[in-house]
Amino acid sequence: SVAQLVLCPVDTQVKPIIFNRAIEAIEAPSFREDALPFKPLTKDTAARLDTPELEDFLTSVYRDLASRDLPVAEKVHVLAYLYMLSSLDAVANIVINSSFAPLLLKMARRFRSASLRTLVVTLLGSLIRHATLIVPDKADASPNPAQIITSGTQQPSGRQQPSSLGLLSTLVDLSDPGEPTKLRRRAVAALGELLFYVATLDPAHDPHAPRGLDSEAEEACVRWYLPSSAVRVVARCLGEGEDELVAHYAAKTVENLLATAGDGGEDCGLARALVHSA
Repeated sequence: SVAQLVLCPVDTQVKPIIFNRAIEAIEAPSFREDALPFKPLTKDTAARLDTPELEDFLTSVYRDLASRDLPVAEKVHVLAYLYMLSSLDAVANIVINSSFAPLLLKMARRFRSASLRTLVVTLLGSLIRHATLIVPDKADASPNPAQIITSGTQQPSGRQQPSSLGLLSTLVDLSDPGEPTKLRRRAVAALGELLFYVATLDPAHDPHAPRGLDSEAEEACVRWYLPSSAVRVVARCLGEGEDELVAHYAAKTVENLLATAGDGGEDCGLARALVHSA
């Protein structure tokens, strides 16, 4: 058929949005171990820790990063160290769902240096890319059950609730054309990864819908709310005259959503909304 001639299996293969070398080669930030206010673990050592040990270690890292006594110049080394660990699923899950998240979001908004803000947003993108669990905070969760996308994730016990400064809303804001170009590129890439994560948890999307949840687990599920502003950002980034890399990240977001949405994208409301907006 014509469809078979036009489409090939490669077209439906999902590839990374951020850290996609076909779009942009992102160099890992460097850090000096002697500049870290804590004794660092190697990536291999961190990967072998059990959950309580890893949480204890990351808690010490958080305390140093959040300390007002630590100069910004030294915080950069801590952020670069976290970046190195962020490709570990266990680390990404803890950091993105803990008090780290509001701290990083505040840094992304308030740091004066564009390069430091870009570092923070790139770290957030890496965490989103590698996390297997992302719980929406109050700013990203819908109060209206009729306007939600089920995340299929459960609230971890013993975690502090993030501030009202949501992950989704921050990435939307940092994708604004008024922000520095390099920062916008990473924000759009991170936003694309987050949209893809949420879309694949849509219960209408069978291949990636959570399996084996009992009724109690389903009731405990935290639900994501995707405002129209998130869709508008991606659609706007596809417009004429947009920065080439920003547009490429936005296009890859749409491509990934459509690749996992079934024939014609009818199974994914988010993909459909993006296509119609574009």
